[in-house]
Amino acid sequence: FLRRSQGRSRRGTRCCVKAATSRGPNVHVIGAICQTGLVFWERRRGSFLKEDCAEWLRQALRRSDEPYDQLAVVCDNAPVHAGLERVVEEDEFAGVLLIRSAPYSAPLNPIEECWSVMKAAMKREMAASFTEMMETAPGLTQQEHRLRYLESKIDDAMPRITPLVCLRSCNHVQRHFAACMALTDLAMGE
Repeated sequence: FLRRSQGRSRRGTRCCVKAATSRGPNVHVIGAICQTGLVFWERRRGSFLKEDCAEWLRQALRRSDEPYDQLAVVCDNAPVHAGLERVVEEDEFAGVLLIRSAPYSAPLNPIEECWSVMKAAMKREMAASFTEMMETAPGLTQQEHRLRYLESKIDDAMPRITPLVCLRSCNHVQRHFAACMALTDLAMGE
């Protein structure tokens, strides 16, 4: 997303997917991409707090094959991202640059396009297997059955975020950078 020297950047964010019932825990999908693909992702149930986000970023950075002084992490100003500056200031991650995007800048966030690809694949699969979701497995509560079903659909859909999808997503948003720097309005839907 942003090049530092010859390095790749990361774009980290989360995607929240609700279980079929409107009450109960969410399933969060947290991921980071670069122009060459999905760097690191995980899914987890329940709340995702800023302490969780900080630890997730540490794990993602440790999986990097690039020197830290060539990495830029771009995130928005979501409350869960509060305190990420402290992570990149830790001695272990010296040189990592943290860049905060402006509020309401989803069109400039390439991982949002990746989440759209993943969610579209999930919706197709869920529509095709609706009866599987509705039939609660023996020994499970309806909520637990549906959470496991949702998690399996997430796991099945994540391979749709290919290196080509990441590259196209990054290239798509980069064409808007000149207009942003000139403070002109963006034409949405292009």
